[in-house]
Amino acid sequence: MENRIDDYLVDDIDLEDNRKLIQAIQKIKIEWDCDRDYFESVKEELLIDYAIFKERATRAKYMYLLKIAKEKGVSLQYTIK
Repeated sequence: MENRIDDYLVDDIDLEDNRKLIQAIQKIKIEWDCDRDYFESVKEELLIDYAIFKERATRAKYMYLLKIAKEKGVSLQYTIK
């Protein structure tokens, strides 16, 4: 079996269950918001690098899950923060 990065990103998410997919998207969106807030508050240089890395990783996972939802025809409604 081939190990793919997308398998790693979503190893704990049942992508066949639309309800669980939506819950995962909502959860990762909250995490992404927290990561952005953390980036805005951190002052130490090494922590800034970590905050950038974490925010980008979380954003990538969020975007990937949105792509899966779109491919499955699952629609979501969000209020932009």
